[in-house]
Amino acid sequence: MSYRTGVLLTTILAATPVFAESSFSKTATFAGGSMGGWQATGFVSIDDWGDGIHDEAPFYQGASTGMTYFNNTDSDLLGDYAGRQNIAFSIDLNVEFVGFPGAIDPNFESVPRDIMIELRDYTGPAGQAAINTYDLPYASVFYNLGPMPSDGTYEYQRMTYVADADVDGVANENDLGWLATNYEPGVVGKAKFQGDFNTDSQADLSDFGILAFNFGESIGSPIGPVHDVPIYPSDWETLSVTLDDPTSTALPAGWGGYGGLETEGGNVTSLPDGFTLADILAHVDEVVFTTVIPGYVYADSTVFEVSFDNISLSYDESAPAVAAVPEPGSLALLGLGGLALVRRRRG
Repeated sequence: MSYRTGVLLTTILAATPVFAESSFSKTATFAGGSMGGWQATGFVSIDDWGDGIHDEAPFYQGASTGMTYFNNTDSDLLGDYAGRQNIAFSIDLNVEFVGFPGAIDPNFESVPRDIMIELRDYTGPAGQAAINTYDLPYASVFYNLGPMPSDGTYEYQRMTYVADADVDGVANENDLGWLATNYEPGVVGKAKFQGDFNTDSQADLSDFGILAFNFGESIGSPIGPVHDVPIYPSDWETLSVTLDDPTSTALPAGWGGYGGLETEGGNVTSLPDGFTLADILAHVDEVVFTTVIPGYVYADSTVFEVSFDNISLSYDESAPAVAAVPEPGSLALLGLGGLALVRRRRG
């Protein structure tokens, strides 16, 4: 028994690896106009802020259901996340405007929108399950980073006077007549009494929408609830999240899953049945920042004018280094020492 113990100790000393921890960090600064693999769903130009931090920041402009930046080509962001710890993502945002200019009410244009980070799997087992079983484009895990940056909010409740061209206290057929008479899309210089209800100096289709929305209402009467309206533009703000363990089977607090069935009543999505966070992070095909939160429906005419910069990924990585194996001479001495110990005990 003593001899076996001595040999086992020698084997353990020879086979135990030493783990070395290293750190990784990468930031897309868009220097020289290079996008570093990042793409957007709208028009993007490069602006120089001249502040030494955001000297070459991409400016996103578009009207759609949402604003999305994505990267599916940078190998440092993609692949298997196992072996990484304390994975941190961050993005700098500056919001010029988000909302519906002139769509309903000239005083109720800006709207609040959240932005999230999403890690998508298209080709792995979870992604294929989402495609083949649930007829969805991919599986993913995501984290809501919170509201888009603003300079605060103010309370607003929509009133009906906006469509009263002749100031008679009601939005009616008389106002329709004024608008129809002066209807000239693209021609500027129109006034409110000529049907310019959204103050863009034109009498056009959007003004018909405003009139239809308010038709029959009395001037000055409130419509709908009180809204907390964001004030734009904003200052630069950094939004970030850290994921501690990518091999976890449970979704961490604040994280959601997509690719499976929605819960009853909607708004809450799930991963494909039988798959976990670890399954998604073993096959990351795309990293995405987007305002389109799974489970919600958005108007397709939202205007986004947003600058973004310094998209960053960092993590700690533990990997086995060269094993601490004694030299042959040392092994021989260890073996002899073990035999001597056995002989002494037997003696």
